[in-house]
Amino acid sequence: MSGDFSGCGSRMNLGLGLGVAAGLGLMYLIHSKGWGKRPYRITHEALTSNAVKPRQPCVQSQTAPKEGKTQVSEDCANFAELKKQQLEIWEQLDVILQCVRELKGEVVELRECLNGMTDQIVGDVRYTTANAESDNDREEVAADQNKPDIKCQSSESLDEFSQLLCTADKLHDGTDEDKAKGFKLLLDNKPKYHSKPDFCWRLARAYCDVLEISKDEMEKKALLDKGKEAAETGLQQDNSSAECHKWYAVLCGRQADNETIQNRIKAGYTFKEHIEKAIELKQNDASLYYLLGRWCYEVAQLGWIERKAASTFYGTPPSSTVDEALKNFLRAEELQPGYSKSNSVYIAKCYRDLGSYATALHWLELASELPIKSKEDTDAQKDMEEMQNVFSQNN
Repeated sequence: MSGDFSGCGSRMNLGLGLGVAAGLGLMYLIHSKGWGKRPYRITHEALTSNAVKPRQPCVQSQTAPKEGKTQVSEDCANFAELKKQQLEIWEQLDVILQCVRELKGEVVELRECLNGMTDQIVGDVRYTTANAESDNDREEVAADQNKPDIKCQSSESLDEFSQLLCTADKLHDGTDEDKAKGFKLLLDNKPKYHSKPDFCWRLARAYCDVLEISKDEMEKKALLDKGKEAAETGLQQDNSSAECHKWYAVLCGRQADNETIQNRIKAGYTFKEHIEKAIELKQNDASLYYLLGRWCYEVAQLGWIERKAASTFYGTPPSSTVDEALKNFLRAEELQPGYSKSNSVYIAKCYRDLGSYATALHWLELASELPIKSKEDTDAQKDMEEMQNVFSQNN
């Protein structure tokens, strides 16, 4: 269900945290080429073979020649200046990263305009898919996918713990006020059930719900920490819980937004690791394929500089393609037709990037028929309208 993780917004730049390292490669070039460096005071004599001397320690004895003391002092000063320049480079890195993000957005817009001008739109074959069931069939399949793990229809026969979980699930699917009530309900019962994995992942999900409602940055940080802790507790109790892996991944991705560059990159790898583990444990969950598709799509958009930045911290940079992203998005749609507006829009983006513009338009039309159920769907609605405008202007 798209609502299963919409509380986190999932705007974690899923690449996940990887694109934020975009400026690192640029800074490496600046430093390695000497751009911006202050020239050292090295005389011509210092470069001749006769003038080459063994390295001297920074602290000289009282009997050292005065000229040698001066040279060593200059060497020490140069070393200190170099270290200062390196610190200044790292302090400015985040500023450069922000500039790269803005530039990347402009490039994407330009690419959309250029793509829309091609004549291939006329010649493309309209995409047909096995997902074209009747409306009744689509609703029936979606209903099967949305069935909770615990049968809540006959709540009178459920024990206290199962009733609690059912109530939490219903409140999660409600309004912001319902979500806040569900969060409080779970917190009140945390002392009693904190060691049960089914309780832990629902508590982690509830932290995501109130995270979207909160307006205070300090409070959001605390919610992320506590939510991640709840999911981690569930994994410690049962490492085979797909939902605990899923929500741990989502919270790691969200937490990366406020972390250092190295931690953002690490979070991207952690996100993918836990989502893939969750898929291994629960292969028919559409939301997991959607999340993995988002990761693949963001990584596929990374440029050369961004990949080099990631390889600075990890021997092998992240790798994925638009085709891999599309495969996961289509799998989510196969498991749950009409899964979400956001998923359909991302399918359209993939086909656009691959040059299949008529197919992209087809998926935009499908997306326009789906309701908005989350913040992600709201963002997808804007992207959908922008893409439709570009196509219509160049048709």
